[in-house]
Amino acid sequence: MKKVLKPLLKPLLKPIVNFIHQVLRILGLSALANMGELARWVKLEYSSPAPRMVKESVLRRWGGRSIWIESGTHLGFTSMFLSEFAESVHTIEPQEELFKKSIQNFEKFRNINSYLGTSEKVLPRILQGISEASAGKLDVSFWLDGHFSQNDTYQGSTDTSIIHELKEIEKYIGRFHLISLLVDDIRLFRSDVPMPEVYPNLNILVDWATKHGLYWTIELDIFIATNRKLVP
Repeated sequence: MKKVLKPLLKPLLKPIVNFIHQVLRILGLSALANMGELARWVKLEYSSPAPRMVKESVLRRWGGRSIWIESGTHLGFTSMFLSEFAESVHTIEPQEELFKKSIQNFEKFRNINSYLGTSEKVLPRILQGISEASAGKLDVSFWLDGHFSQNDTYQGSTDTSIIHELKEIEKYIGRFHLISLLVDDIRLFRSDVPMPEVYPNLNILVDWATKHGLYWTIELDIFIATNRKLVP
């Protein structure tokens, strides 16, 4: 019976665990949720994806303290983390139900600007707005995580809007004094392994970073392109 039930229950395990972690965070028990995620990560021999708190350390080290733009709000936990040290956070969520839930979580956060819609429609408006509001060069960091990855994540006409996002950012890159661009789930950006999602090849990101003279690297399933000096 155990052998029969195990394959049936396995697909349900991840959503259940994620739900428990989300409830713990909402209740203010983040430390307990983090301990559970870390234990699970160690058990999986540090395979991707890494726990949220580990990925957050990458964002803090490689990103700036001024403007952050995020695609893929989900429930807003990363937005709230970024708001702790950033002057302003702009976050985009295309799924209305998730958008409403994140708005509730943002109630006490005054420096988070939340937008309902796809990044194809919303990102140009955000970039134009921050560009017009700035008298000089901008310090902008991007967390591009608006990819379809099963479960309750949004799936549009493509599984990821990364190509469009790069094109829009490129239009304004001359206005950026400092830029950090971080793309999540980089393990999925390969064409030689069959997967449910269809993502572009990693070389597109590498070529984009090289074209704009940015240093690039990969850390903990995150692609990073920046002209910012890394502070230990």
